Amino acid sequence: MSIGYYNKRLERLRNKIDIYRFAVEEINDVISGVYEELSGQDKIIVKLKFLLPSSESHFFKRFLDEGIVKSHEYLDLLNYANLKIVNAITSKAFDYNYSYETIDLFKSRVVFDSFSEKTNSDKKVIGIGIYFEGVKNLTVTDITTAIKICVSNKANFSDQIRLYVYKNEVRKSNLVVNHKLKKVLKTSNSNIITINDRNGLTDYYSNPDVMKLLFEYFFPDSSSTTICKITYDKLQKDQEATKSLRIKKGPNRYEKITEFLTPSTTNQEFREIIYYNSIGAFYCGTQDVENHLKYFVFDFDVSKFFKYSFERNKQVIFTLLKNVANAIIRVVREFGIQGYPVVKFSGSRGLHLLYRKSKSSAIGTKASGRSCATLV
Repeated sequence: MSIGYYNKRLERLRNKIDIYRFAVEEINDVISGVYEELSGQDKIIVKLKFLLPSSESHFFKRFLDEGIVKSHEYLDLLNYANLKIVNAITSKAFDYNYSYETIDLFKSRVVFDSFSEKTNSDKKVIGIGIYFEGVKNLTVTDITTAIKICVSNKANFSDQIRLYVYKNEVRKSNLVVNHKLKKVLKTSNSNIITINDRNGLTDYYSNPDVMKLLFEYFFPDSSSTTICKITYDKLQKDQEATKSLRIKKGPNRYEKITEFLTPSTTNQEFREIIYYNSIGAFYCGTQDVENHLKYFVFDFDVSKFFKYSFERNKQVIFTLLKNVANAIIRVVREFGIQGYPVVKFSGSRGLHLLYRKSKSSAIGTKASGRSCATLV
């Protein structure tokens, strides 16, 4: 087996077993329950401890026992998971110290640091500490936001995440919270599209009007049949969709979706492609298959700090994104590009603005989460 093939197989396995997440939404209730005891304290110390997976980890052994992971791949996957967790935690302490220094309320009063230790059974733990000092009138949201931004998606492979909260100093008598976060299937989040949504998405994309918009997006030059590069989300049963370039055309027969679609593809043919390949979303590239630039894109997101700070009032985030989008459109017009771009929702906290290179405006659509793209 070649090294290249083996590495690609490991990457597919990593995606296949990444089906769980930690329920960070619990943190709101946990902190709310002790808020009266924490409010008014001169110092609050939070410790998030991530138990790194070992060869005895129940989570990983399950996939070995089920035959999903082979014995010779087991240690490589474990090493990958450990590396991802450690890198994510250590980098976040630096990143968030920098970010919080830009906020007057928290400047020099909220500090993040990373640490490592071992349990009594000699298992490795990587952690992040959050120190609130001299910050009066902290709200529940202030505390929970600082905690939740530290729980990276890369930490999903941890055996356990435990939350500790102390008042004034780290000592047993000052311990206010000792909480183990639940590990749940990612599909327990109702915003994730799964294979159960296939029928509805097939009906949506094969709607003649939607299909027309998509094909104007895929074939931006009306005088040519050259298609843009396309990837798509392949819906899964119990995990997030995975990216793919190829569609299945028969037993052991695959080809790139761009090799099949033409301006004359019928509605029925398009419908069959979507349904039998479980397509959840289309991603049209900025170049065509001959590497000619067709679109340029502005990609921007709000930070996780904003996402969690305003998760109970998401209109604030949408308004911020809309204001930034309008500002970009105004600046682009100053450079002589008229019209409006394609606006695509990017995950849960961002937007993509796409301008067609050869024309002043562009048309297109894409499903993302449970939302579909709209025009500005």
